[in-house]
Formats: sequence, structure tokens, C-alpha cells
Amino acid sequence: MAVERLTFTVTEVAEILGLSRSKTYELVATGEIPVLAIPGRRKLVARATVRRLLGEPDGRGSTARGAWRRHHTASGADPTTHPAAPGGCRRT
Repeated sequence: MAVERLTFTVTEVAEILGLSRSKTYELVATGEIPVLAIPGRRKLVARATVRRLLGEPDGRGSTARGAWRRHHTASGADPTTHPAAPGGCRRT
């Protein structure tokens, strides 16, 4: 019986999302990709988080894209620009 993984490393998330490792770590550092901090230097990303980042339903009827759109529309930003794009959102 295969066990479905519940977490991914930051490097694996970078590959899944099609981002560079450095950009993914930057998004982790700014909190745009939440992580589970394991003692030491290891950081893991929950499978549910990856699903939301990919725009898949998270089981609560919401998606990361929808939350991002709501945040940026309220702030007057262009909701078609992805936060990981150069010059994207830098929540302050």
C-alpha cells in the first residue's frame, strides 16, 4: 500500500511550482509559502499548502489564487500579476 506524502522539501516545492530554489526560499522567508520548521535547518511544506499554491481546492472551498486576488484587489494591485513574478507583491 502506497502512503501519500504529507510534506515536501523546499527544493521539491520549487520543482513542483516551476520556480528556482532561490526564489522559493525567498517566498518562504517572506512568509508567502508557509513552512513547518523542523529542529535544525530543515523546512517542510505541507501538501495542502502546495495544492493551494497550485490553485487546487484546499478542502475549505478556497484556493491560494483566490486569497491572493482578494488581497491584491483590495489593495488596488493588478490581480493578473503572480506574486512570484519579478516585481510581484512584497507584503509590507
